[in-house]
Amino acid sequence: MEPARSAPFGAHLRLGASLLLAGAGSLARAADAPPTTLYVDGANSSCSDKGSGTVTRPFCTISAAGSVVVAGQTVLVSEGTYAETVKVPVSGTASAPITFAAQPGATVTVTGGGSYGFYLSALSYVTIEGLTSRRRHRAGSC
Repeated sequence: MEPARSAPFGAHLRLGASLLLAGAGSLARAADAPPTTLYVDGANSSCSDKGSGTVTRPFCTISAAGSVVVAGQTVLVSEGTYAETVKVPVSGTASAPITFAAQPGATVTVTGGGSYGFYLSALSYVTIEGLTSRRRHRAGSC
């Protein structure tokens, strides 16, 4: 019986590098996935409408979050009155709706930037929970 022969060293190195690269691609895709929650806190001194909407650097306005939200995300809004019109450019899906919600226990009011608080014309699977809108003027808005 002949002794088993191992593959040359270079073959192991190539295989290891291939697996490493494949794994790096998976990690990159996971890192590129949008966060499931965007945060809005107009009273936070660290807020920025040019930021990423994280809990430590929230958006200042609901509109900023609304302009970047994608299917499957929740926009969580902190206590306050937001004088703006929120226009959401995309729909959610049945399995990945878009949700705008007040932080638990928070009173959130959207007074509108002139005519209405939220403009959702021709959109599907967009939910607003626990926010009060003070202006309602036409179909597709609240």
